[in-house]
Amino acid sequence: MAKRARVISISNQKGGVGKTSTTLNLGAALVNKGERVLLVDMDSQANCSKGLGIYLQHTDQSMRDCLTGPEEGIARLIRKTAIDGLELAPSHIYLSSVELELSAEVGGMRVLAVALEDVLDEYDHIIIDSPPSLGLLAVNCLMAADEVIIPMEAEPYALDGMDALETTIDKTRRRLAHNVELLGVLATKFRQGTTLHSELLKQLREYWQDKVFNTVIHLNIDVAAAAVDELPVVITKPKSTAGQDYAALAEEVLEREKQSAGRNSQ
Repeated sequence: MAKRARVISISNQKGGVGKTSTTLNLGAALVNKGERVLLVDMDSQANCSKGLGIYLQHTDQSMRDCLTGPEEGIARLIRKTAIDGLELAPSHIYLSSVELELSAEVGGMRVLAVALEDVLDEYDHIIIDSPPSLGLLAVNCLMAADEVIIPMEAEPYALDGMDALETTIDKTRRRLAHNVELLGVLATKFRQGTTLHSELLKQLREYWQDKVFNTVIHLNIDVAAAAVDELPVVITKPKSTAGQDYAALAEEVLEREKQSAGRNSQ
């Protein structure tokens, strides 16, 4: 029996918290460990696609086409990237127009899950870069996912709005009968040695407890430089602080998934 991909949604309704950087670098770090990885760009800003040097023309197939015709599957629009073992289902600004269409569709919350079905045995991990909202596209990401990672910037008011995200995840479990697991909360843009950021990390750990990853993503200019190079920092500068942080995150993700699988088999 073929191994089924673990599907991870990188989710937070706030923008600027590091969702796309986490998607790109976690995916590339898992590839460095021998995994086959598909990234799914579900944000109409298409920064995940641009971060791998893929810019679509308006006539190119994108996630919008996938969501409006999910029974045709996602394989038709998947592209190879410059990183062997890392592939991408790209996005386009036109994705922003699909939410209204989905609201009128039967099963509009599950179209991404349906589209992914034909490739689940082709990858070890599928990582979804979700939009900065709690709308229908974001719910589609949760409904397609086995697990959620929530990146949270180490800044004041980081916990604002988390009640809404928790409620959405809980409704996905209860009302939509989809048992998506919170794999972990990831502190991003962390400044080592600053009292403010240390206190904020302490607050995150008090609120989320053992759900907070031990790994912290430090603020590092190399991440922005890698974006200019249109490659993840774990590829351009693997020994940088951020490169090592994301490599450590990949290790922790695999370990947490292993522990989860052990609990579920008992």
